[in-house]
Amino acid sequence: PVSEGEDVTLKPDYKIKKGDEIQWQFGAEIRGETRQTLICDYNADERFRDRLDLDETTGSLTIKNTRTAHSGLYKLHIRTSRRTLQQRFIVTVYGE
Repeated sequence: PVSEGEDVTLKPDYKIKKGDEIQWQFGAEIRGETRQTLICDYNADERFRDRLDLDETTGSLTIKNTRTAHSGLYKLHIRTSRRTLQQRFIVTVYGE
């Protein structure tokens, strides 16, 4: 759990390799691919505007200056040349 205003980083258990594609999801789709710069598709969802940072080396997603609206289930999909891996993260942000 984190308090509002704090940053939270979601770190994959899998070590990202060159050529792997990663996709983060939370309600509105949040996408990032390691071969390109960070792409965010907010689907008119302003909750994440200017708050996301994807580390293309590790696949970690940092949510900056969190709000209670960021609480929920985040899903990570990693597509390798051989398979697709999935990992889930539950984020709880407490208000003041």
